Parts: sequence; C-alpha cells; structure tokens
Amino acid sequence: EDHWALEYINKLFTMGVVQGKSETTFAPDDKITRAEMVKIAVLTFGGEITEGATPSYKDVKADDWYAPYLALAETAKVIDKATNFRPNDPITRAEALKILLVASAKSLDGADAASFKDVKASDWFSNYVNFAFANEIVSGKSATMFAPGDNITRAEMAKIAVLTFELK
Repeated sequence: EDHWALEYINKLFTMGVVQGKSETTFAPDDKITRAEMVKIAVLTFGGEITEGATPSYKDVKADDWYAPYLALAETAKVIDKATNFRPNDPITRAEALKILLVASAKSLDGADAASFKDVKASDWFSNYVNFAFANEIVSGKSATMFAPGDNITRAEMAKIAVLTFELK
C-alpha cells in the first residue's frame, strides 16, 4: 500500500491493462515476462485483440493465454518476427522500453544522447533509452547507469507504461 509505484499500478489497473498476481497481490518487485510485457503494451495503447489469433512463433501455442496479444503485436510490428519468442522468459529493461515505445507509435527523433555509461550510440536500444530519458520516462538505475540488460520489475513497467501513455 505504500510502494513507490502504487500510483502507476493503480492507473494501469483502472485502465484495465493489468491485474494482480492474485486478487490481493500485485507483486510490484517481481520480474515481468516477455508475454506479460507485450500484453501490457498492446492494451495500454488501445490494441484490438482477436480471440483465436496466433503468432508465427514456434514456442507459442494457439491456446496460450498470450497468443492473441503476441499475434497483434507481431502484425503491428511491435515485436519482430523470429522462430521463437521465449514468452515466459523475464524481459530486460531495454526490451521492455522498445516494446512500449514501438506500441506507442511515438517518434523517437531529436532526443539528445543520455549520459549513461552502459548505453553506447551503436547499441540497438540507444534511441529508445535516449528518447525515454529525454522525456522523463526513465531515469536509470543510477545517474550514470541504465542497466539495459537487467530484468524489469512489474513496478518499473507500470511507471514507464503510464509515463509513455501520458506523454503528449
């Protein structure tokens, strides 16, 4: 009840984007899976889910709860086509940021480079981190480290999803 991300979690709950791990527990400090992140991204930005839709990934079955969300994200090019998606693996901070920003359809042009020592201009995720930092969506794990390969928590996801959604 006094978690730093409560405001963001409540906003996503009110929007119908997230539920708890149970009726009484959200588990804000738990890791989030790749499938959960895609569901949150497509629901946050108004995606229309087609029941029964199946993505092309070999490791996703038609009856998996996340199949229609992945199918929508794949069709909308929010996620890349690949042989496997690894839906139950934890998602990294960089991967989550990319999925959210692509789903939001925001233009990433013109953001100055963030001063994180672990984000180089040549990194595939640098444009996403630079945009998110410039627009106060992320602040990094410290003043000099973004930690792009760290797993994102449910609380961190809630914050970046709401701040991206509210960005004008």
